Amino acid sequence: MPFFKRKSAKKKKGVKSIYKYQTPKDVKESYIMPILLFLGIFLIVLSLVLDRSVTSNYQKKVMASAMKYNEELAIYNGDKNSKGTLTLGHTILSKDGKTLAAEIKYDQTAHENLSSFGSRYRLRLVKRRDNKKNYQLSYGLFGTDGSGVLQIHSNNGFNNQSIIVMIIDAGQLVSSDSLGTDSQVKDTDIDKSITAQLSDNSGGNSSSDLHNESKKLPPIYYVRLNALNAKKSNRNWTNDSQLVRDLFINDNLKKYKKVQEKNEKKLNNGYRTLHEMNMRLKENPKDETAQQNRENLKGDINSLKQEIKKDRNNYKLLKNSSFSKKILDPKQTKYHLFKVHDLRQVDEQKG
Repeated sequence: MPFFKRKSAKKKKGVKSIYKYQTPKDVKESYIMPILLFLGIFLIVLSLVLDRSVTSNYQKKVMASAMKYNEELAIYNGDKNSKGTLTLGHTILSKDGKTLAAEIKYDQTAHENLSSFGSRYRLRLVKRRDNKKNYQLSYGLFGTDGSGVLQIHSNNGFNNQSIIVMIIDAGQLVSSDSLGTDSQVKDTDIDKSITAQLSDNSGGNSSSDLHNESKKLPPIYYVRLNALNAKKSNRNWTNDSQLVRDLFINDNLKKYKKVQEKNEKKLNNGYRTLHEMNMRLKENPKDETAQQNRENLKGDINSLKQEIKKDRNNYKLLKNSSFSKKILDPKQTKYHLFKVHDLRQVDEQKG
């Protein structure tokens, strides 16, 4: 039953008493409870939405991740012994956004143990199952002691997601101490191993069996690329010469230019210091410190002038150089395709 509380104001004569209604405490709580329940449900739903959003963003980030400049290519499977180090160099995207080119740098050991002809390599492309793009691949080398050039073309361009390309020199070269062994490896052996490693079910083979089989294969290098991370070219390449110039030459010209500017600043500083030493000796011919510094500076300046002259000649030679339109031939243009739910399946198998 509701209570009535009389106001504290004094009752005046001839005026009726005024009473104020006061809600009982248990009734107040009954009003608040639905509000608290609704607030709790709202917070739970909000946390689920935020969690899903964070998870989705993380998956997109992983899906779009790519290797960085100067990052070593991992060895996915096969012989983990050193056959040399391959490193990702520059990546560049054609003006129309349909062709991605990547530089694969070889160290000295790689040049000694791996082929210098693209046609002798085997290519494997790994993409997500939800990636509906169709790709064309090619791999060639810029000279017998230069870098590899991987080209990936898609008529419909590229989405913001990664693809993985495996590069395998299928046992073409042998060292002198293993000349008597059979180094040739069949494509079916390579694909069988890759399929088994990517599959959730190894087909009854134990992990030790798969490991022993993979040791018989050549090293399987792989690179993860995303066209979104590549530098944009101002043209579409119609031949190898244009691509080589955009991928290698222009960047090297910039490096030569920076080195020249740096050395010219050093030379100017050297001349200023030499002038200071000459002034000191003119004032005091017995200044041994100035005499010694002047002799050292003369030698350094002459060396620096020779270096600048050499860099200028190299810059001029490189700038005016011309290359065959098929400088990257012979290329490998065939590849086998693998589809996975998550590209991290490949990362989990790397050496």
